[in-house]
Amino acid sequence: MAIEQFGGTNEIHVHRLSHTTALQDVDGKKRTVVRMGVPSAAKIDEFDWISIRPSELGMTDVNDDTALPIYAQQHALERFEERAVFWRGYVQAYIGYVIREGLANTIVKKDYVLLECYLANHKVGYFVISLQRDKWLIRTFLFLTNSGTPEGNRLEEMTKLKLLDRKHLMIDCIDAFLLYDISGDKGLRKLFNKAGCGSLMQYADQINKFGKESLKSPDFIYRYMSMLK
Repeated sequence: MAIEQFGGTNEIHVHRLSHTTALQDVDGKKRTVVRMGVPSAAKIDEFDWISIRPSELGMTDVNDDTALPIYAQQHALERFEERAVFWRGYVQAYIGYVIREGLANTIVKKDYVLLECYLANHKVGYFVISLQRDKWLIRTFLFLTNSGTPEGNRLEEMTKLKLLDRKHLMIDCIDAFLLYDISGDKGLRKLFNKAGCGSLMQYADQINKFGKESLKSPDFIYRYMSMLK
């Protein structure tokens, strides 16, 4: 979309690009996966497909650093929308940006890689990426407080809040931080900061800046945690 001139009449051109999908065997089941790409700067009706080298994901102990295409499971895109409350189209734009600019921050595990995900300057979670023969695959999106992330594991150790507990309190996604004044509560802010989730506090501050008076009290979180002691 471009503004061709100021004043008078402007023309807005919108082009819809078709995604490339495939069936991928994941854990013994056929799953629909979507190829990740960004709109081409050279041709308005094409994608520039994203390819990633192992070294770009922080993997150093590899014999072959050949770049491979990256795909995402529909499940991963759905989890991103659900947990970050952000549109799924952001995923491929984000992946393309961090790879192109060399800004990918990762944690390399035995069978997968955790790629940090930021909204603006705030870390909100990780994409779980694994190698599937001839492609990289985004398996799911983990919100920062989810089990399996360093921050989520630390939060569980500190509070004894298990997966279902966090789901009940809605702190397994951004929802609770936008409905309740968690970032404005001194005790809870200190707790989440100590667990490594300070970026969520800052993100909530930014989102809730002009609607703080409508936020509900987070006292129910204290009451719930007191029952776990």
